[in-house]
Amino acid sequence: MSKSIEQLAHERGRLLERIAHQRNVLSTQFLPVQKAAAASDRAIATTRSFGQYLSDHRAVIGLGATALATLFVVFRPGAFWRLLRRGFVLWRSWRALQAMGLFVPGTPWGAVVNTIRHRYFKL
Repeated sequence: MSKSIEQLAHERGRLLERIAHQRNVLSTQFLPVQKAAAASDRAIATTRSFGQYLSDHRAVIGLGATALATLFVVFRPGAFWRLLRRGFVLWRSWRALQAMGLFVPGTPWGAVVNTIRHRYFKL
Protein backbone atom coordinates (compact mmCIF):
# COMPACT_ATOMS: atom_id res chain seq x y z
CA MET A 1 0.00 0.00 0.00
CA SER A 2 2.93 2.33 -0.23
CA LYS A 3 2.71 5.18 -2.71
CA SER A 4 5.22 5.54 -5.45
CA ILE A 5 7.67 8.40 -5.57
CA GLU A 6 5.80 9.96 -8.51
CA GLN A 7 2.51 9.93 -6.61
CA LEU A 8 4.14 11.48 -3.56
CA ALA A 9 5.78 14.17 -5.69
CA HIS A 10 2.44 14.90 -7.40
CA GLU A 11 0.65 15.10 -4.05
CA ARG A 12 3.39 17.35 -2.68
CA GLY A 13 3.01 19.66 -5.68
CA ARG A 14 -0.77 19.91 -5.14
CA LEU A 15 -0.24 20.67 -1.46
CA LEU A 16 2.31 23.38 -2.27
CA GLU A 17 -0.14 24.94 -4.74
CA ARG A 18 -2.89 24.86 -2.10
CA ILE A 19 -0.58 26.47 0.45
CA ALA A 20 0.37 29.22 -2.02
CA HIS A 21 -3.31 29.87 -2.75
CA GLN A 22 -4.14 30.04 0.98
CA ARG A 23 -1.28 32.49 1.53
CA ASN A 24 -2.63 34.74 -1.23
CA VAL A 25 -6.14 34.61 0.22
CA LEU A 26 -4.85 35.38 3.71
CA SER A 27 -2.77 38.29 2.49
CA THR A 28 -5.81 39.90 0.82
CA GLN A 29 -8.04 39.23 3.82
CA PHE A 30 -5.42 40.57 6.22
CA LEU A 31 -4.89 43.84 4.32
CA PRO A 32 -7.33 45.96 6.45
CA VAL A 33 -5.67 44.73 9.64
CA GLN A 34 -2.25 45.59 8.22
CA LYS A 35 -3.43 49.10 7.31
CA ALA A 36 -4.85 49.67 10.79
CA ALA A 37 -1.67 48.36 12.41
CA ALA A 38 0.46 50.59 10.20
CA ALA A 39 -1.64 53.63 11.14
CA SER A 40 -1.32 52.87 14.85
CA ASP A 41 2.42 52.29 14.44
CA ARG A 42 2.76 55.68 12.76
CA ALA A 43 0.76 57.34 15.57
CA ILE A 44 2.92 55.71 18.24
CA ALA A 45 6.13 56.66 16.41
CA THR A 46 4.93 60.25 16.02
CA THR A 47 4.04 60.46 19.71
CA ARG A 48 7.41 59.05 20.74
CA SER A 49 9.32 61.39 18.45
CA PHE A 50 7.33 64.34 19.80
CA GLY A 51 8.15 63.28 23.36
CA GLN A 52 11.80 62.93 22.41
CA TYR A 53 11.73 66.40 20.84
CA LEU A 54 10.21 67.85 24.01
CA SER A 55 12.83 66.19 26.20
CA ASP A 56 15.65 67.35 23.89
CA HIS A 57 14.46 70.98 23.88
CA ARG A 58 13.41 71.52 27.48
CA ALA A 59 15.19 74.86 27.86
CA VAL A 60 13.61 76.39 24.75
CA ILE A 61 10.17 75.10 25.67
CA GLY A 62 10.57 76.44 29.21
CA LEU A 63 11.59 79.82 27.85
CA GLY A 64 8.59 79.85 25.51
CA ALA A 65 6.24 78.83 28.32
CA THR A 66 7.66 81.60 30.50
CA ALA A 67 7.14 84.14 27.72
CA LEU A 68 3.54 82.99 27.21
CA ALA A 69 2.85 83.12 30.94
CA THR A 70 4.28 86.64 31.09
CA LEU A 71 2.07 87.77 28.22
CA PHE A 72 -0.91 86.10 29.91
CA VAL A 73 -0.21 87.96 33.16
CA VAL A 74 0.23 91.29 31.40
CA PHE A 75 -2.84 91.12 29.17
CA ARG A 76 -5.27 89.07 31.31
CA PRO A 77 -4.32 89.40 34.98
CA GLY A 78 -7.79 88.43 36.29
CA ALA A 79 -7.81 85.20 34.33
CA PHE A 80 -4.24 84.50 35.43
CA TRP A 81 -5.09 84.78 39.14
CA ARG A 82 -8.20 82.65 38.69
CA LEU A 83 -6.13 79.97 36.95
CA LEU A 84 -3.45 80.21 39.63
CA ARG A 85 -6.06 79.71 42.38
CA ARG A 86 -7.46 76.64 40.63
CA GLY A 87 -4.00 75.19 40.23
CA PHE A 88 -3.27 75.79 43.89
CA VAL A 89 -6.50 74.05 44.90
CA LEU A 90 -5.62 71.07 42.71
CA TRP A 91 -2.13 70.92 44.18
CA ARG A 92 -3.48 71.06 47.75
CA SER A 93 -6.00 68.32 46.93
CA TRP A 94 -3.25 66.13 45.54
CA ARG A 95 -1.10 66.68 48.61
CA ALA A 96 -4.06 65.85 50.87
CA LEU A 97 -4.62 62.57 49.01
CA GLN A 98 -0.95 61.74 49.36
CA ALA A 99 -1.10 62.54 53.09
CA MET A 100 -4.01 60.11 53.48
CA GLY A 101 -1.64 57.34 52.40
CA LEU A 102 -3.62 56.19 49.38
CA PHE A 103 -0.60 56.13 47.12
CA VAL A 104 1.71 54.07 49.28
CA PRO A 105 3.75 51.51 47.31
CA GLY A 106 2.27 48.06 47.67
CA THR A 107 -1.34 49.23 47.66
CA PRO A 108 -3.51 49.05 44.52
CA TRP A 109 -3.52 52.84 44.12
CA GLY A 110 0.22 52.93 44.67
CA ALA A 111 0.64 50.45 41.83
CA VAL A 112 -1.52 52.61 39.57
CA VAL A 113 0.47 55.74 40.37
CA ASN A 114 3.80 53.96 39.89
CA THR A 115 2.65 52.60 36.54
CA ILE A 116 1.59 56.06 35.39
CA ARG A 117 4.84 57.61 36.60
CA HIS A 118 7.03 55.05 34.89
CA ARG A 119 5.05 54.89 31.66
CA TYR A 120 4.36 58.56 31.05
CA PHE A 121 6.79 60.59 33.15
CA LYS A 122 9.86 58.31 33.22
CA LEU A 123 10.43 58.97 36.94
